[in-house]
Amino acid sequence: MSKKSVEQQAQEELREVERQFPGDTGEGSSLTMNERGSVAAPKKETMFIPLDPNGTSDSVYLCVNGKNMVVRRGETVTIPAEFAEAYRNAQAQQAAALRAQQAALSKD
Repeated sequence: MSKKSVEQQAQEELREVERQFPGDTGEGSSLTMNERGSVAAPKKETMFIPLDPNGTSDSVYLCVNGKNMVVRRGETVTIPAEFAEAYRNAQAQQAAALRAQQAALSKD
């Protein structure tokens, strides 16, 4: 029996992870290879989404590359890193839109 190379072992591990987490290994994926060449677990982040100041929503809907998640406001949650990044990007875009709106109104 021949020994498998590190690359062959890594490819087999990647295929196994793809079976366990379908759709999680494409571009923008949170799956990574560690220094030994094996697949590391998806990265997670703990975050707190504050309550809605208007009181109109008690949860936040997040969608990344066709994967969906609903996160309750006012609770500390652990979510995949790509969802945390999407939330932060959405908040930054909302703040930029508000600044642009205020600048346009102040020109009048």
